Amino acid sequence: MARLSCDRKGDETTDGASIVDGILAVLKKSPLDVRAAMLENLLFVGGTAMIPGLPQRVVAEVREALRHDNEFTSAATSVERVQLVQTYFPRNMLAWVGGSVYAATESARLSALTAQEYTSSEGSSIPDWLTVAEDGGF
Repeated sequence: MARLSCDRKGDETTDGASIVDGILAVLKKSPLDVRAAMLENLLFVGGTAMIPGLPQRVVAEVREALRHDNEFTSAATSVERVQLVQTYFPRNMLAWVGGSVYAATESARLSALTAQEYTSSEGSSIPDWLTVAEDGGF
């Protein structure tokens, strides 16, 4: 019996897809020329990424899945390419660090809204990202 819910591997008997299934689905939707770069830069962020051994286990399972999926037979998606990004900050803080770095850029200042702009826009200029993702535009 699994000690933790993360000990269950994704297969037909589990509810929903596993992390590995998600990674493979994203790869399949990605252009061929960026797949290698994506595999070489797997980044785990958030509290769940702090579970000891989880990122390494996912890398091992992605490698195994690539070996058995006929769509990934090219050198660009070779199992040797799959690697974790080494981080300077704890994984549970990376989203905050990334947000802070982005907030300090000119791009963030150009796309920011004031409180008055936000309340007066009535949603017309602010996309509902859940709707965008559901419509396949994300």
